[in-house]
Formats: sequence, structure tokens, C-alpha cells
Amino acid sequence: MTIKKLLIANRGEIASRIIRSAHDMGIATVAIYTEPDSNSPYVRQANEAFKLETSYLDSKEILNIASKANVDAIHPGYGFLSENYNFANQVKKANLKWVGPSANAIKKMGDKLIAKTLSKKAGVSTLPMTNNPKNADKIGFPILVKAAAGGGGKGMRIVRKQKELKDAITSAEREAEGGFGDKRVFLERYIAKSRHIEIQILGDSHGNIIHLGERECSIQRRHQKVVEESPSPIIDYDLRNKMGEAAIKMASLLKYESAGTVEFLFDEKTKEYENIIYLNTVEKIFKKHASWMEDFYSENNGGQTHLLNSYFTKAPEFVDPTDPSKGETGNIVFTINERFTSLESVQRHIENAMKNDYFEEFGNILQNYGKVISPGGVIYHSIR
Repeated sequence: MTIKKLLIANRGEIASRIIRSAHDMGIATVAIYTEPDSNSPYVRQANEAFKLETSYLDSKEILNIASKANVDAIHPGYGFLSENYNFANQVKKANLKWVGPSANAIKKMGDKLIAKTLSKKAGVSTLPMTNNPKNADKIGFPILVKAAAGGGGKGMRIVRKQKELKDAITSAEREAEGGFGDKRVFLERYIAKSRHIEIQILGDSHGNIIHLGERECSIQRRHQKVVEESPSPIIDYDLRNKMGEAAIKMASLLKYESAGTVEFLFDEKTKEYENIIYLNTVEKIFKKHASWMEDFYSENNGGQTHLLNSYFTKAPEFVDPTDPSKGETGNIVFTINERFTSLESVQRHIENAMKNDYFEEFGNILQNYGKVISPGGVIYHSIR
């Protein structure tokens, strides 16, 4: 669709920048404004301007103006209605082009619970969380009570003791419902000393998605960003690429279009972010090892005389493994189980596995992330 006339559903400097870019592309522009903005520069810069009787959040009035002005498209800028998936749908139903992410992407990424699910599908880990206050102890205090919808630091409470939890949830629910019309909250592990890192992405309608590096947004007041710095002083070349790849993978699952931001939390103390971005690498190494096992222990290579069986698994970690209904912790558990006919076969296996080009990294994974390693264990009982 060729855009000839564009309405900017925003104000101020944001609107001015969009108007300037549109004019450079030969696109006529329509501005909207309220009484206090009537003398703002962006109103004069646009080809046409219409006064709002209500506010920049009144989607019905904005769509009426779009119809009167006979525009082809609406650009929401950022803030106001830019993250309102209902407005994006209304624009589409009016047979207008929505210059922004799809309504589906806005809805999914605007809901933190859905976003966490998508993160896991993309191989990006998330902090341990639960919807059930009874499971707070299993996450461990301090805990962050967080609104499922919205942003801007609203609906968030830090809880350091169990006795503070009930009041914090009630307070967060009240603020979330007032700010976003959605009282849902969840509990997440609170990282006291962390860095807020954002990866900027751009996607088009042909499935192409790129990232433009990171912004450090750790200087905040009341959970709202005060200063943004790029590049981040703690992100090196390799980490930047891995974070960028993770952001692109998440965006690809949504078939994301337009500009967007994927936010990450980096734990300075434990370097927990390495776990977040390392999952894709872990899976690739495990698959390489499984493939090598299949070839090396083939019948033609005498495999049956050494290896009994092997399996590799990847699964979410549950808060209570005996009761999956209590939810997941947000961690991913990888398991390797290899059973050999003798200790000599185990030694033979190790000596040959060490010849693989991936083995050093495989060893680092086991050393850094392995919780239970039991080489050479004895099989007491086996049912076939």
C-alpha cells in the first residue's frame, strides 16, 4: 500500500520528527492537537491540523479526524495509543494502514506473562516467577510484585519479607487496575544489583529483522528511566551479538514489524544474564554431542559392546516437581544420561569425546551450569 497522506496520532517533538521524515518521502501530513498545543511547532509544520476536543487517548475522535482528512495511514509515534492493540485493530478495520507493530505483537508483548512464554520458546530464559503467592518462598525473598500489563514502573512493589507480601500485592493490584485496567500481578525474583539493558530491533513486512545494538537504561527513579547510554560500558562484542540474536529470535516468533525494544536484566553479581543468552548455545552443543554419539556408537563401530543407552532432554523446571500445577520457575533443565557396559567403556568414551571441536565448550557448560554430575555411577537396578 502506498501512503500519500499520514495522520500522526501524537504531539510535540515526536510528531515533528515524523512530519519531517514524511515530507522527505513526499507524504502529506495531518497533525492533531489539544488547546495547550495549539501554538506548538509541529502544528504549523503539518500540511493540515485538527483540534481535539478530548485528548490524545481518544481513539474514536482520532479515527473520525482521519476519516474527515481522508488519510491513508496513522502513525502513533510512541506513548499514548502506540501500545494499544485495540486502537491498532480499529485502524485496520477502518481500512487504514497502521504504521507500527501488528495488534497481535502489541497484545502479546504488552502482557508480561505472555512475553515470558514467548521468551522460553525463543530459548531465552526468564527470572523465576509464580502467579501463586503461596509459592513465594520457593522463589526466595526479596521478591518483586509486578503488574502483568502496562509499564512505566506502575504496579511494582519490592517485598523483602513474607509478612509484607499481602499488602504489597493488594497495593500493586490497585495501581495496575487504575493505570492499565488490568489488576493481574505476578511474583518474580528481585535482582538487587542489576543492569537494565535494551536491544533496539527493526522489522519489515518481508520477515527481515535486525538489531541496532544496546542501550544501558540502569539509571532509574521509581522504576522509570532517567538516562540512557549507548553503548553500555558492561557489554562486550560477544555479549552484544548474543543478546542481539536472542532479541531477533523473539521478534521473529511474532513476525514483528516496525521498531521495537527487547529488554534484558543483567545480574552484576552472578552474571545470570549469561544463563539467559547461553541457552541457545547449550542446546546446540547438546545436539552436536547427541549426533556424535549416534555416529560413534553405531553397530559398525562396535557401539553395542560399550554403550547400553543414552538420552538428552530439555524441559522447564517446576517449582514443585511432584505438583506441576504450582507452575514453573522460569529456568530450563537440560539432562544427559549415558549408560555404559563398564568403567573401561566410560574411559574410552571420554577419550574419544575430547577429540571433538565442541568438547571444550561442552566442558565449560557442565562446569558452569551443571548442578548434578555423576560420572561412573553404578546401576543398582534396571528394568528393560
